[in-house]
Order: sequence, then C-alpha cells, then structure tokens
Amino acid sequence: MIDKLGRRVNQHGYLVDMYGNLTDKRLRTKLHKHIMEQNNGEIPQLFTYKGKKFDLLDVMGNFDKDRKGNIIIRKDAKGKMVDKKGRPVNAKGYLIDVDGNVINTEGKVMFENFTLTKDGEIPKLFPFLKFNIDEVKGDYEMDPLGNPML
Repeated sequence: MIDKLGRRVNQHGYLVDMYGNLTDKRLRTKLHKHIMEQNNGEIPQLFTYKGKKFDLLDVMGNFDKDRKGNIIIRKDAKGKMVDKKGRPVNAKGYLIDVDGNVINTEGKVMFENFTLTKDGEIPKLFPFLKFNIDEVKGDYEMDPLGNPML
C-alpha cells in the first residue's frame, strides 16, 4: 500500500520500509518489523505513543555520573542493579519492574520488555523527549469511522 505521496505504508497507514520496519518521514527506522508484527502492524500500546508528551526523566533512575558524564549504576546486596534510591534499573538506567518492563516513577509500565533493544534501550521512536505521531503516519484520507483510506 502507498500513501498520497507514493510512500509505502502498512494497513494502518504507518510509514514502513520494504522490510516492514516502522519509519519516520525521513525514512529512519523507528520500530523493527518483529515488534510491528506482534501487534498486527499497529504501534504497540506503549502508553505515551498515542501522542501524549513523554519525558525521559519519568523513566530514568537517579544516578551519580563519572567524569565523562556516564551514569554510575549501583548494585544492591543481591547484586541487582539499582539507582541511588535503591529502585531497580536496567543496564541503561531505566526504572524497571520485576518483569523488566520500563516503568515511570509512579510504577506505571511505559515500555514493555519485548519492545526494548537487547541492551535495554527504549525504542527510538522519537527524539528522546517528545513524540509526534504525525512523524510516522502516511498522508491519506480518513473514512467516517476514522480509519485510513489507503
């Protein structure tokens, strides 16, 4: 399927490359095909992906930094990674729950574990602090029910 500008889109109107990876309007990969396939081509319900403001500070632990500016992750008595407040974190410094999901400071799941990269990084869907759904949507008309007409 293609949008009005001749760009490849999936059945939901999201821009995709020839492999099925979600891309932005500059053709940069934002979500890999396997994540899109797990959700029938839809962006996974990752809470803030529906256009709400996302602040990186909501999911980052509290850390000291070394001279180069890298975070210093502590370990608790059991050898688990924690921040300065003793909260569980992953190798990238994101707050996590017992299942490895990235959570915010209130404990709400923000990014499910399966969407993280192998080293625990959150998806690079947006330029870190904010996300605009229009950056990954094709150009198309909507039907009366709000579905893309492709």
